[in-house]
Amino acid sequence: MGCWPAAVAVSGRAPEGAGSCVRDWACSQWLQEHDRNAGKACCGYSCPSPTAQVEIGVTFTQIRDDETGMLVDATYAYAETPGAGGSFQFSVIKDAIATSAALETVSVRSRWLQTGAGRSDVKLTGGGLVAPQATANEGWDPQCLSTHRPTPAAARQGAWVGAGWGTR
Repeated sequence: MGCWPAAVAVSGRAPEGAGSCVRDWACSQWLQEHDRNAGKACCGYSCPSPTAQVEIGVTFTQIRDDETGMLVDATYAYAETPGAGGSFQFSVIKDAIATSAALETVSVRSRWLQTGAGRSDVKLTGGGLVAPQATANEGWDPQCLSTHRPTPAAARQGAWVGAGWGTR
């Protein structure tokens, strides 16, 4: 798993195969020189053929959040299909709002076409929020120029003009 990004850079495509690994930062605490990292990362990779969808997933358990110092859980998922486009999702459960000790879920979802056009959505839910959720969204064109950033009122009404994506 540790070598695949270099293979992509050299060949222009993901290597075929599948695998998984676990990184346990607690084990590194036994080393004479170590950092403050904590927790585990369980990683998986799959690309059955040169034309198949590439999938990468990581589950982080009790990793240290440098911003708050708390141990948090997070997930990461990436998928891309040659000639079609891809998607990325990340979520973390943490104390994102300092006015309350309650934990919020922060999530980012991004998807794009092979042309480069796409959109991203950020959502904050739960915990110390007064409203049921807070969102931020943006769409971009094939040159990665912003095509739409809805106002908060427009976003609440589902206005996704210009991004080319009809649903969340």
